[in-house]
Amino acid sequence: MSDIKNYKDPYITTVNKWQEKWQPESTNIGGGQGDCFLVSSLADRQDKQVYFLKTLKDSDNTERRRRFYIETVIYQSVEIEGIPKIIETNSGEFANKQETLYYISEYIRGENLNKLPGMGHLEENDVLHLFRQLLEILADCHSYEIVHRDVKPENIIVCESDLFLVDFGISYYDTGEFQNLTKIGQEIGNRFLRLPEFAAGSPNKRDERSDLTLAVGIALYMISGEYPRTLMDEGGNYPHQLPTVAAKIGSLKNARFWNLLFDKGFQTNIDSRWGNAEEILTVIDLMEKETTGTQQYEDLLKQYASQIDHDYLNRLAGGLELIYNQLNALLNKVISEKAPGFYPEQQWWVYSLGATERKAETSVYAVGRGKIKRAAILFRAELVGNQVVGIFDLKGTELEVVRVALGEQIPATEIELVFEKIAAFVLPAIADLIS
Repeated sequence: MSDIKNYKDPYITTVNKWQEKWQPESTNIGGGQGDCFLVSSLADRQDKQVYFLKTLKDSDNTERRRRFYIETVIYQSVEIEGIPKIIETNSGEFANKQETLYYISEYIRGENLNKLPGMGHLEENDVLHLFRQLLEILADCHSYEIVHRDVKPENIIVCESDLFLVDFGISYYDTGEFQNLTKIGQEIGNRFLRLPEFAAGSPNKRDERSDLTLAVGIALYMISGEYPRTLMDEGGNYPHQLPTVAAKIGSLKNARFWNLLFDKGFQTNIDSRWGNAEEILTVIDLMEKETTGTQQYEDLLKQYASQIDHDYLNRLAGGLELIYNQLNALLNKVISEKAPGFYPEQQWWVYSLGATERKAETSVYAVGRGKIKRAAILFRAELVGNQVVGIFDLKGTELEVVRVALGEQIPATEIELVFEKIAAFVLPAIADLIS
């Protein structure tokens, strides 16, 4: 921690102008983008009011200077309860690199959410109360077309029972001066919850739905005490499906609602997530009502069903069905042409609306030997990214036989090759039936 009295910006040789009017009251309490201090006014030494000062680090960096300017414009331009108000700033001098940029804002007395005791053990009503405030702040921000993009416990302050959202340093807000501060090849976000749309190479970094997913992550953190980190782990689990987290959710009165919120909120496809803060607030309204029975759940699920993208699901179903049918036909052809003393019988198949795979098991029997011995052949059409992959499975050994874009069938030029792959894979198992 550096002492504010001796503080010098490494890129500036002139005196910091804020020191002419403000007296230090703390050491550096800043973060990654700026140095931060508590200060009081030199003009009125009788005034015991403490304010918050932020000065920009790396003042020679043009992008950071512009972002700092946008941050202060946000604070000054909007009247949103739950966002600190600016008292003074020189951010209008962002083009003059000889000026150390700073702003003075009201000081929120409280604790950052990550330092607040009791995370993972809060009363459900307290979680709902804080979650509602966060969503209302974000709804107001989004009405101004501001996307925060850095919602995390470190940027949330709780003062008694009031919640404040701070640090708009990487926010998106069209001030008119700067349109493309965030490049497609630039990654943004934080380690609290990494979102795919914030990755380098993604063009979709200005969507308010990203804020909502981060907010849902905050709710999960307050319930479980765990950072969600990623939308899906290597085992295909959403953050709320991990055993210890799921157990805490399951103990809540409104567990069904919470799981619904998380199921939708943590979708990797941004188009499948909550569309706006009001949708989530509607769910919170239901959770806060002291009602019994199932009607509230039925109404909510009907509302959810009405928002499902049926066109996409139909395309998905059709794409999987197309490849599945071709694989099934090729398997039957292999048995008919290369194993004429055997016959296939489908045992079961699985497909449900919205599933990303269609799979089946076919048993092969020797003619005249009854059904004492069989070769169980599992095959499936599975969506991976935007491709459908055809996979065969024998006793846990898998073979990928084809891969095509969703909605396309196996090209005629590849049919024979796929046929031979299937034959080479299944014929040894069929031959074992007469050995």
